[in-house]
Amino acid sequence: MSEENIFYFFTKEVEFQESDIKGALVEATAMELNKVSGSGNVYQIDEGPEIAKSLIGKSVFYGTDWKNQHENPLIKGKEDSKAKPVGFVETAKVVGNKIKVKIRITAQSMIEALKQGVKYLFSVGGKAISETIKEIAGKFVHILHGARCNHLQMLDLGTTVGFPNAKMEKLIEINETVMICEGGLCHCAGRPPKPPKRRIRIIDVEETLVVTGKGTLFSDEG
Repeated sequence: MSEENIFYFFTKEVEFQESDIKGALVEATAMELNKVSGSGNVYQIDEGPEIAKSLIGKSVFYGTDWKNQHENPLIKGKEDSKAKPVGFVETAKVVGNKIKVKIRITAQSMIEALKQGVKYLFSVGGKAISETIKEIAGKFVHILHGARCNHLQMLDLGTTVGFPNAKMEKLIEINETVMICEGGLCHCAGRPPKPPKRRIRIIDVEETLVVTGKGTLFSDEG
């Protein structure tokens, strides 16, 4: 059993609940603001908070098709895609000119890869209300207005992406039995405490306890 799946508690009284939410939690940059992406899109920094908000709770898909486009059913023409989410975005916020996210990975194959130290790139997709097209240095730039994300794509290193800096930065935890305890209450990391389904109280324990526990479509394939 890997070390990250073991929690040690030194206490005289412990109350805990088993979590029914499992997975790996990673931290990453999802996109950059006020910067031209590889697809020629510019996401305005004053819209950053709303763009970040639109990412929260959205599905994370994996991979690209032979055209290097996001392999998921949310992009136009992919309604018949059999791709399934590999996780979801738990939190998103603007930090400087970047949108940082925490992602809960639920696909076991991806969790196993993360255990081996594999890292990933990320790319956003969604819709914008409108766009202003400008020609800058011989290239057309699409300044998006009212951009909102409907998914986040997880991609292998080496894949062409809109923002090379949109990548995984930290593996926070891998929880196959997820329990974090604070002040006698244990709950799933990244989630508010829920009413316990099963509660166990251990009194006067001196030894160590081991608990295992319609608009403008956009995407940044690059």
